Order: sequence, then structure tokens, then C-alpha cells
Amino acid sequence: MKSIFLFLCLFLAVSVWSTDKLDYTPCKVLTEKDGLLHWELAEAYRDHHSSFGREKILDVSKIKNPQVLNAFPEDLYRDDTADASVMVLFHGKNWSFNSKTPVLLVHGAGDDPNRGWVHPYSLTTPESVPEAAEGFMQRFSKAGFPVFAIAFSHHHGCNYKQAEQIHNAIQIIKRKTNASKVHLLAHSKGNCAASIYVCGGKDVNPELFGFLSPFKKDVDKYIQIGPGNKGIDIIFRYYLGNVYSLSNKLSSPVCFQKAVYYGMWTDFYEKDIYKANPGKEIGNYFPGQCQLVNNLVDDGLDFSSYSYTPIDFNMTMKACYYGGTTMYVQAYGIEHSMKEGGYTIKKINERGMDPSVSLINIYGTNPVIQEIDLGFIKIPIGVSDHPSDGLVYSHSASYIKGHLVRGAKLTAQKAFNLNHFGIAMKAEVFIWLESLLD
Repeated sequence: MKSIFLFLCLFLAVSVWSTDKLDYTPCKVLTEKDGLLHWELAEAYRDHHSSFGREKILDVSKIKNPQVLNAFPEDLYRDDTADASVMVLFHGKNWSFNSKTPVLLVHGAGDDPNRGWVHPYSLTTPESVPEAAEGFMQRFSKAGFPVFAIAFSHHHGCNYKQAEQIHNAIQIIKRKTNASKVHLLAHSKGNCAASIYVCGGKDVNPELFGFLSPFKKDVDKYIQIGPGNKGIDIIFRYYLGNVYSLSNKLSSPVCFQKAVYYGMWTDFYEKDIYKANPGKEIGNYFPGQCQLVNNLVDDGLDFSSYSYTPIDFNMTMKACYYGGTTMYVQAYGIEHSMKEGGYTIKKINERGMDPSVSLINIYGTNPVIQEIDLGFIKIPIGVSDHPSDGLVYSHSASYIKGHLVRGAKLTAQKAFNLNHFGIAMKAEVFIWLESLLD
């Protein structure tokens, strides 16, 4: 009787936390006849697990591309929330005829499948794309791969929930193509969600995210482009970078909950990276960002003159990073954010990928994201105090030891003299990558 009771308890626990609640019937379908450009098909799917819910989102963070937005259900955004239970699976040209291993493309923060994979030089998706400007979607399709891309409802959303949506997308692709495995390619923030899945899904952080599905051994090669494998810390490192984000109304969080702004002490509860503040009842509008954070100063990447705040002998610099209050800011600091994010970077590197997965790691070494042309001089924009691709330090992007800790194999690793965006769009990267795939 005791053994039966224990079995029932285990069965109920698995049913509550690991039940597949994905509805395999799409809740919205778009084809070329509906005006869908460049893709053959777009299907929206909903996961009915109660843990998804809705995530807080700022207007500036909502999907702007009308082609991508139209592929989601009309109730995607309600008030200041996004429906985390819904994702869209875009199908590339000839997906049902191409016979190689399917490829699933995963976009990063501030991005979508069209800008990321169709026309990387355009935010609006024109009707025609010059061959020289084609993204990885067209290149994979022409090379004989069935290619798909996932669109998340919130590009700053929870990486664990997005890992489950990646799992869902792979199950759908396997059903449609009869393939047993896919190649999983992720760019930037998308690598956090992809890593969570190939490292075990629910086994990465079971205390907080036990509802996730386990890894199904259905990824052949995991292709990382510009990952933050050791985490990121840029918003904590640069006080002036936070001020720039506020001044330009960017879709990015800041490291302080209060600061002197235009001469006044101001609350930034909608923009800060933290989940909980005293008196903060509006929630976190960047739920996935704290899961990307890691202390890189203590890991060997020290502060530079770009971080200094000489007006107060670097007190504000240290408060932004380690927490504290100065005449200019009040911040909880990076350790607080890491804790709120469940120490995700640490968990991923301790867990490592399933040994059945092979890793391909691609990172950039050009720190210039863009240049501001003043006529007499061009001012480079990008992180350059340590080697980087302009957004992610090479120290983090090239780190692969954690992913291989359980015996997964490295297929290849290569650095390109390109910035964070160039490594996910340039032909030279694709040509090298394709040579490693079936």
C-alpha cells in the first residue's frame, strides 16, 4: 500500500509540473495568400500550462514589425502585458520539400524573425530582398534545409518560458517533417533559452522552473551566435550607458531604481532590471534580463575609464555595480539581480548540455556596432574596453567549458571580425557554418 501511495504522489507531481499542455492545433494561421512575405507559412501556437501567464511589457518593447505582429492572435497585448503562452512558428520556403535536417532559428532581444533572419538590414520587411542582403532563412532554404523560426511574444521575456516554447516548436517541427532531431541556431539572448533546453529544461533550475519539459534528445547541433555564456553586465558597468538608454527611450533596462535625472531625483521602476523594490507594485518589464546577468568584474574583466564616475571618486560606478546609494543613484546592484534571475548563467554552466548534442560556437571580434558621422569625425559606438563584438564580451561569448561539462562534443568554434549583428547575417559566416552541417 505504501509503494502504491508513493507512486500516486509521484504521478500527480509529474502531471502537475511536467504535463505537455501544448495545443498542437494552431490558434492562428497565415499564408502568402494572407499577405505573408518571404515565409511560406506562419502558425501561432498556445501552451495552456498555467505557469506561462502574461508578462509586463513596455510599449517600446512590443513587436513593431507589422508582418510579425499580424502573425500573433489579436489579444497578444492587453494593457501593459504580453501573452507568454503564445509563440509563432514561421516556415521557410520549401520547408516541406527540403530533405536535410530541419533548422530552427531563435532570435534575440530587440529582434524578430524578419529582421533577424529574412532581411537583416531592414526593420520593416520590404516586399523584395536583394540576394546580397538575404538572411540565414533564405540561405538555409536554398541549401536544402527545412528552415523554421520562432517568434516570442516578449523579446525581453523569461528565458525559461521561452525555452519551453523552443521545446514546443521542436515537437511541432518533428511532427511536420518526420525528423527525429533538428539543428538549433540561436543569436544573442536567444542562446539563454536555447541553452536551458539543451541543458535539460526543467533540470536546469528545478526549484523555480520544475514545470518545464525535460530535454527530449532532439537537437543534433546547437549553433551559438554571439552568446553570453558567462553572462553580461554592461548595464551595471556603465552609468552613462544607463543615462543614454533613458534619454533615447530605448527598449533596455537600467541598473538603478532611482537616479538624479535632469536635476531631479526620479523613480525608474518601469525601466529598472529588478523584480522587487520597496513600494514597487508594477512588476518587472524585462523579466528575462536578470537571467542573463553575471558578475564579470570579479571574473577578471575589471572596470575601465569608460566606467569611471570621477565627479564622486567612482562612488556611483561602484553603486551601480555592487549596489548602494550616492548623490546620483540608488541601485541594488548586480548580485541582487543575479539572485532574482535564479543564478541562471551559473546553473547552465554547472549543468552543461546533454552529451547527445554537439556544439558550434560563433563569436565576433569587431567592437563597432555603428558609427556616428559628424562630418569631420566618425564616432564609433560599441563596447570596447575589453575585446567584444560591440555588445557581448569575447570572454563570455567564447566560453564553452560549461556547456561541455557533461561530455557534449565541440564540433567547431570560430571568431569572425564582425560585430554582434554581422555574425548573424554575413555570407562568410553562413558558408563556414553550412560546411559543418549535413
